[in-house]
Amino acid sequence: MKARDKLRYVSENFIVGKSVCNPPILELVKSSQQAESGGDFYAFLPHGFMVNEKVKETLSPLINNCGQWIPMKLGNETLFFFNITSLLDVLNDEQTEFETFEGFVVGIKKYVFINYDYSTYPVFRLQGNYGNFPIVTDRFKEFVEKQGLSGIKFKVL
Repeated sequence: MKARDKLRYVSENFIVGKSVCNPPILELVKSSQQAESGGDFYAFLPHGFMVNEKVKETLSPLINNCGQWIPMKLGNETLFFFNITSLLDVLNDEQTEFETFEGFVVGIKKYVFINYDYSTYPVFRLQGNYGNFPIVTDRFKEFVEKQGLSGIKFKVL
């Protein structure tokens, strides 16, 4: 399978929150403008986040049921992308303020969540809203802070 086809297969599954069966190990290329991470989290993206092996081992007991770890190579270093597959329909559509463009929802101005037991899903994505970043609970935030992990900022929704 060509590298472009591997990337397409993986990214198509990421977008819709599906697990990737037998994921290929993708080799990442650092751009000339990319600065060193300086933290444990290398990237936090709409479909998941990229971390080093230490963070993977630290977070795994907390979040393994929320997605899958996919190894990737950056030079000699192995990084892990956590593909978040836990998609929750937890927005109160009546009270949430959506951003629209020509009748299509393109974002969220104000989040209003339904009463839900989030203890099983410390990290998740909103079902049907693929453009937004993952959402983490206080439990995830507190765990990350207690472990002293860096490279991630939290915003209250």
